[in-house]
Amino acid sequence: MAVKKSAGGSKGAGGKRGGFREEKLQVLSDREHLLKRLSLTFGVQEDDGETMSRQKQKAVMETVENAFDQVLKGYASRVRVEFNKDRSFTVQDNGIGLPVSEQTDEHGVVGSGVYYAIGRTKTSSNYGDNHSAVGTNGVGFSSVVLIAARVDAVTWKSGREFRLSFKDGQPGYFDADNGPDDAFTPVDPRVLHETVDTRSKSERAGWEEGTRFTVWLDDTVFQSDNPYSDVDAAQRVKRTCALTPGMEATVTSFQELASGAGEAANLGGAIDKGMGAWTATYKFEGDEGVQTLLEDAAPRKLATDPFHVSASSTVWLKTSALRPGDDPRGVSAAAGEREVPMSADLWFTWCDAPSEHVETFSNTVFTRLGGKHYVAFQKALTQAVNKRLRSMKKGLSVKDPDVTYEDVAHGLVAVVSTRMPGATYSNQAKDQLDGSRAVSNALVKMMSGPLEEWAMGRDKNVPAVCERVLKAARARLSAQKKVDASLASAKIAKAALPAKLVEAEGAGTGATTFLMVCEGDSAVSGLKRARTLDCALLGVRGKGINALKASTEKVLANGEVKDLINAVGAGFGASFDLGAMRYPGGIVIATDADPDGSHIATLLYVIVDKLFPGLIDAGLLFQVKTPLAVVSVKNGDGAGGVVELPAFTLSEAHDMMRQLADAGLSYSTDYMKGLGESTSERLHQYAFSSEKCWQRVERRDVEETERVLDVIFGGDTEKRKEWIMSLGAGVEVSD
Repeated sequence: MAVKKSAGGSKGAGGKRGGFREEKLQVLSDREHLLKRLSLTFGVQEDDGETMSRQKQKAVMETVENAFDQVLKGYASRVRVEFNKDRSFTVQDNGIGLPVSEQTDEHGVVGSGVYYAIGRTKTSSNYGDNHSAVGTNGVGFSSVVLIAARVDAVTWKSGREFRLSFKDGQPGYFDADNGPDDAFTPVDPRVLHETVDTRSKSERAGWEEGTRFTVWLDDTVFQSDNPYSDVDAAQRVKRTCALTPGMEATVTSFQELASGAGEAANLGGAIDKGMGAWTATYKFEGDEGVQTLLEDAAPRKLATDPFHVSASSTVWLKTSALRPGDDPRGVSAAAGEREVPMSADLWFTWCDAPSEHVETFSNTVFTRLGGKHYVAFQKALTQAVNKRLRSMKKGLSVKDPDVTYEDVAHGLVAVVSTRMPGATYSNQAKDQLDGSRAVSNALVKMMSGPLEEWAMGRDKNVPAVCERVLKAARARLSAQKKVDASLASAKIAKAALPAKLVEAEGAGTGATTFLMVCEGDSAVSGLKRARTLDCALLGVRGKGINALKASTEKVLANGEVKDLINAVGAGFGASFDLGAMRYPGGIVIATDADPDGSHIATLLYVIVDKLFPGLIDAGLLFQVKTPLAVVSVKNGDGAGGVVELPAFTLSEAHDMMRQLADAGLSYSTDYMKGLGESTSERLHQYAFSSEKCWQRVERRDVEETERVLDVIFGGDTEKRKEWIMSLGAGVEVSD
């Protein structure tokens, strides 16, 4: 591989450059990498106060979802899940079983089909599959096998039984069936134990073929001591059955559910006191399963029978190549795209509750954090309701604003289920459906048509629903007017100024004064000694809240934001009065001349823009651009004078010093460091005197900031990936 050298040359093999040493390079096995970065596959650990390990729960569900895939593909109709006394768990399906014939990997290593199916990551039958499968990446259950203390895999095919076990991801066999402490003998990946299916006729009935996994997790590799939850797993199994008519799933537990306490009563089933086990069998036909989900989710009685809207469409997605199993007719080679089918089933109604109760699913996976399908449902349903309200005699007038999703969601109870091959998620835990802008737009478009047909149709319950939404909208607007009136009163009374504010002379009198918002208490201390008296100082701690991403409620609850509003003294948001500012000269942002300071400054741009609309357009937001370094060189006129050359970046300073050295001139360099560490003279010169470096922040600066923040913190992972790749386009690699 050709490596481009930087102008500075090389330190030689093993030498340091930027803190990197060749001997620090580590090559990890799949298991070692998984253990180092467990959260990439199994998600983050639970929050304080939670009693269930999210990572262990994900390991359980990856195993269960393998069986669900068999049902979704039409290979199976039954699933069994058992939570055993020793905290192991067993999952069985009556599908087609694991592949057993020998396979060869890209390195020519031969192994059994069972080994490659579950003992190696990045192996999957779903890569080129147009079924809406649960698994997509070939890393889920294989990762469970890699870190489990023991996994026993059994598959039945054509009257034959095939067995293989794993310990810490290594194939082999245990000498007993007690658990991971049994003696273990590793084997070559090609070895697969095959016998005649010796199960009794009753054991085989309905389960002639299929797969069974028994898993003992290794608690020591996870980031939490909390256990997995059989209750949560049973709830997810029930949800999947509700969304998959005809599928039968039996859950048996010797763990928490067997006590009959808590959620056990809400999950149905019965306790066999003799066995000490809880068992429930779930099987739904038609919409009865979804009706059950809605009733479980609703805190009060449903106002109407659920509405059901179905939709289907296709979306063209970028693809790197024609994948195995792709239909060439559905691939545009010129555009590098492939056509992917998608569908949605939306069940919704309302109840007399103040908030929404919406459960979302992707390929039957419960996405507890929502995602693209939830956002699409919000937009499409709100648009449909607005269209109907605008057509009703007592609906919305021309002057009325549209109702918002907040109004629609008042008492909304819904189940949103979408299916799409190759669905992408925000992480391997599949908590949130992700996807490109094309997917987002396609979901909204797909749902909008059928929901408009529902809203504009003749269902006698629709007008009552729309009136309910309109009532919620009017209540919201009425409450907002009261808040606005309260803010106006507070503005007249004026809140007390922040205790940490260093006041300016003439503030509040109409004289031209400025409010300088500084990075931290140390900066205030340094600037206080250097300032001119027409500048007030207000320190903020650390990186401010991201007003672009956070809700208005969170922004206004932030202490730094409250201090800023009180100091400016002219209201905020819709009530902001530019002419009533305590500091008519404007707001000046002063942060360190380093990346952290730039980050804080950009967050302050957005905060100021959201709190004080019109201030930036009036040219009243500035940023102090203190140099990162000042290079001093003798004048050369014999009078002993010194010329100071400010440099605003390290590269600019280095260029100056190189040029001066090449010219044979002596110089000295003063790095200003942080605002709190610079001399009063320097700060006064560049932040307050006639030579001050203030840059007016313009509308385009804020728009660019918001664009970048949206890329960095937004939900579009494709856009973020493209942005990161663009940053690396000009990077030089040196040895």
